[in-house]
Amino acid sequence: NAQRKDVLSYHDIHRESVLINKDVMQHAKLLQPYDADTQSYQLSEQRNDEELYSVQHKPAIKIPLRYFDQPDLETVAFEQLFNLGDGDGTANQEIFGFAKYYDQEKFSWQRCKILSFDERTKQFEIEFTMKVKEDYIKTSEEEIAEENKAAKEGKNIAEIRANQAPAFKEKIIKKCVDRLHLRFEAEDEALFNQRVHVAMERKNAYLALTRYWSFVALQRDDTAPDVQQTVFRNILNRLQDIQAIIVDNEAFVTQLLIRFGEAFAMAMKAALVEYARLNPMEQRRLNALQLPVTQNDTQCTAYIGTTR
Repeated sequence: NAQRKDVLSYHDIHRESVLINKDVMQHAKLLQPYDADTQSYQLSEQRNDEELYSVQHKPAIKIPLRYFDQPDLETVAFEQLFNLGDGDGTANQEIFGFAKYYDQEKFSWQRCKILSFDERTKQFEIEFTMKVKEDYIKTSEEEIAEENKAAKEGKNIAEIRANQAPAFKEKIIKKCVDRLHLRFEAEDEALFNQRVHVAMERKNAYLALTRYWSFVALQRDDTAPDVQQTVFRNILNRLQDIQAIIVDNEAFVTQLLIRFGEAFAMAMKAALVEYARLNPMEQRRLNALQLPVTQNDTQCTAYIGTTR
């Protein structure tokens, strides 16, 4: 009881300094760059640079989705539909499918004709036949005369035009698309959608890793200790059996050791980032970066200042 009273007494006396120190620890920023306005970490000092790695922003589509496709999921036999090999890749029969069409307002999946397949680029030439509203333009002398007559009679020309049934015309639009942006009419829609979904997940995972290592690289160099010279010596000592090869390739071995040092520094910076992710406050600051999920996010509850 006496010891307990001493502890409580100490805390009463030093309550203010304890609270200040606790507040400092909770608000300490171990990483950079930090944006005070959003109270979050950024991928660079220029906030908009993060768009290059964002799943939500358009610059991310510069990395084509086809890079993340899995060809073994293909269900369409192209060799049966197109003149491949020595041929020009044109369709040997009428083939239809669905692709995204932009009507000046939004994209929507529309039926199209598949014209050819390029084995080199892995792209398909497709053709949309769309009915579009034709602008109201008087082209014949008779129509112009009728309009002039109506104007003389005091009739509202704009109102006449508005009440007339719109005229439509067929518009042919051709473009080339990748496989994941074209569903064949004869293929299973559910399987196609699943294939696209898997590719998107793989792309998002890649973008998350890109954001992660880009953010790690931004951390201060002084947070990553240099490799001790004894480590380099130990590495070279372990290579005594190939000493002659090392001597003959001195420049290459030197570059290899330099890259080892750079990789070590990146590993140390990554360790700092992971250490910061143990802290709930730092986790909130990192949320905007959408970094890959780790065990720290779901299992660790330790605060900065503790070790495991």
